[in-house]
Amino acid sequence: MLRLTVTLAVCVLLIGSGVIQGIWTNRFHNQDASFREHADRVSRVPMIVGEWDGRPNEEEAKLPPEQRGCSIVRDYVDRHGNRVSIFLTYGGKGPLCFNHTPLGCYPSNGYKVVGARTKFDVPGQDPNYPATFDMAQFEKTETVPHYVRVYWSWSGSGAWLVPDSPRVTFAKFSGLYKLYITRDMASQSDALEADPAPSFMQVFLPELRKTLFPDS
Repeated sequence: MLRLTVTLAVCVLLIGSGVIQGIWTNRFHNQDASFREHADRVSRVPMIVGEWDGRPNEEEAKLPPEQRGCSIVRDYVDRHGNRVSIFLTYGGKGPLCFNHTPLGCYPSNGYKVVGARTKFDVPGQDPNYPATFDMAQFEKTETVPHYVRVYWSWSGSGAWLVPDSPRVTFAKFSGLYKLYITRDMASQSDALEADPAPSFMQVFLPELRKTLFPDS
């Protein structure tokens, strides 16, 4: 089931192949040295964060060659066996960045949204670099039931934001990082308080900021 979850996250990158190819092959904007450096930082994200050990997910190897330097797909497992998955990519602003979210990807793969999308503020973050994520739960009850909770957000400066008007909020950035964090659930009633993803985010996001935005 975890592999399916990650596959769905990766499909966001693959939807609309013509647009995506244009973005990554410099058809829609100039990939100058600064842009390339931001994209390269994705591969430098640490594999070990606190008590969480990262493991490359096999779905990453399936990405087209021109995308592998700009995206990672990983599982992180803590000392208690809790597991979360991440999908991190860097790209230009446009349909790939703003339009393709789990709210479109999961339903197109047979899932339905359970409840309403909500915003989640990650506790314990530097007030200069807040972290707010959109959060939604999905379920698929055909054959083997599968339940998943997904968090997603964007960053251009080290703060993770889900603004109501992203094109305005992110207007000054030539490119953005997009991050998904997913967690498989035993049932749709799994309490957020028992979800290990927020604890992971508390230690992961500061390390991520150091890697993606070293000047911060």
